[in-house]
Amino acid sequence: MLKILICEDEKEWAESIRTLILKNYGADAQVRVCLSKEELDREEKSGGEFDAVLMDIQLGGENGIELASELKNRHPQWQFIFVSGYIDEYLEGMFLSIRPAGVLRKPVDGDLCIRLLEKLSREKQSEQGILMKLYGGRIRKIPFKEINYFESDKRIVKIHLTGAEEQCYEKLDNLEKHLPDSFLRCHRSFLVNMDKITGFEKNKIKLSDGTTVDVSRMKMKDSRDK
Repeated sequence: MLKILICEDEKEWAESIRTLILKNYGADAQVRVCLSKEELDREEKSGGEFDAVLMDIQLGGENGIELASELKNRHPQWQFIFVSGYIDEYLEGMFLSIRPAGVLRKPVDGDLCIRLLEKLSREKQSEQGILMKLYGGRIRKIPFKEINYFESDKRIVKIHLTGAEEQCYEKLDNLEKHLPDSFLRCHRSFLVNMDKITGFEKNKIKLSDGTTVDVSRMKMKDSRDK
């Protein structure tokens, strides 16, 4: 579940963003709204933890960039997306104070907002991992962020990691059931970590380490869509 906090002093804007998120995520998202710094303070004191904070650059009379910077110091795991009708005026100060996960200009582009949240969701998943029984009987939890792709080779699955490789006896179909949506089945023999994709050319996916992975004709449209 993605936990999201909207800090926006205009109630109509806050509700429109909240509705957009719930329409796309439904029960897979928990959304809270703060209309002022006072409400934000109460939310923080209540112990709320969030994956994404959509922060208005001007929250009432408060500077949203400074608020985000202070919150980031106390909650390093929180990711901030700034929202404003006057983004250009604040870009320099924004990136000097905090590295935001994204920037949205009012009126908010719904598709861009959802894409940013999906990226944060994948990053959250990548911090997790999968427990696997490897060749030789070793048990290892492999973080998703270390996996480039899985390759089925007869009865063996090769796990291509950053600078390394592991092997296990497993069916790719079974393995796929235990992986998050950030992994793409682009071929009967390949499962690719989408966070590692840098390009898509003809029937090949290019990964950040320079590797290319085949895309089957049957999986072409679905792979491109994802």
